[in-house]
Amino acid sequence: MIINKKVPTKKVENKTNNIVTYNSRKIKNQEAIENCVITVNGQNNKIILNSTKGQGKIYLYLEGTNCTFSIGKNNIINHDLYISFLATSTDIPNKIKIEIGNNNFFNGQNNKIVSPITTNLYIGNGNLFASDITIWGRNDHVIYDIDTGKQLNDDKPIYIGDNNWICNNVSILPGGKIKNNCVVGYGTLLNKEFSQNNVLIAGAPPKVRRENINWSISSDIDRIDKKNNLKIKEKEIW
Repeated sequence: MIINKKVPTKKVENKTNNIVTYNSRKIKNQEAIENCVITVNGQNNKIILNSTKGQGKIYLYLEGTNCTFSIGKNNIINHDLYISFLATSTDIPNKIKIEIGNNNFFNGQNNKIVSPITTNLYIGNGNLFASDITIWGRNDHVIYDIDTGKQLNDDKPIYIGDNNWICNNVSILPGGKIKNNCVVGYGTLLNKEFSQNNVLIAGAPPKVRRENINWSISSDIDRIDKKNNLKIKEKEIW
């Protein structure tokens, strides 16, 4: 006699423990995330997303463990933004954080952010990014002094404060830091810290070219409330 028995279905547990939230809700189905394409290889990672404006998508590739990517509210992405946590031949990103604040305007094309290996990367609020900007937070290989054995390219965090304008073809490398209300000029290689607010930085190596400046998204100076750095004759979406 053959007895047919119903075999109980074994529940498959999610052992990766990766968490994705979108507008403060935990997401299981990526199709529920607007304007985002996510690939995760690793465990215990946290991805915190909020809805964005604009026609561009966020392409996020995360290869690591215990890492965090977060993007705040009211960010405008007019062209695709590429963000990667990448492993090297010897190291996998672990406990690395990329944090993007609120009200940033990623206006241009071909912009990419690559995670550090041992430090963090922070972008504040209200920044304007033009085209062909690379934020490269890592030293994939060691450079060292032959005589002393000292490493010459130590990992350092990247920090971008608030209300900065990053112009076309800028490269930001480990150690690149700016405060608030700054302009980083066309083609600049930003690889060191600038502690002043309201400066124009340009060149390779980068230097402060002018102090006591401010900037506005407006292209018409007659439309600017210069004291508050705001347009006064039309509303802004950011």
